[in-house]
Amino acid sequence: GIVEADEMDYRRCLEVQMPYLGPVKGYYTDWTPLEGRPGLFEEDIDKKDPWQFRNILVR
Repeated sequence: GIVEADEMDYRRCLEVQMPYLGPVKGYYTDWTPLEGRPGLFEEDIDKKDPWQFRNILVR
């Protein structure tokens, strides 16, 4: 049958994947999706709130 991603046992998935992934680490940075934007073309971005979905969406 079909299993939705939300219904999968993520712990078991990670258990199988970890030998291939290697160390998984997290780091705090000051990066935002607006870094280096706008590029060559004008974009509809929200400069007041960088974490809005429209600032991450690729068209």
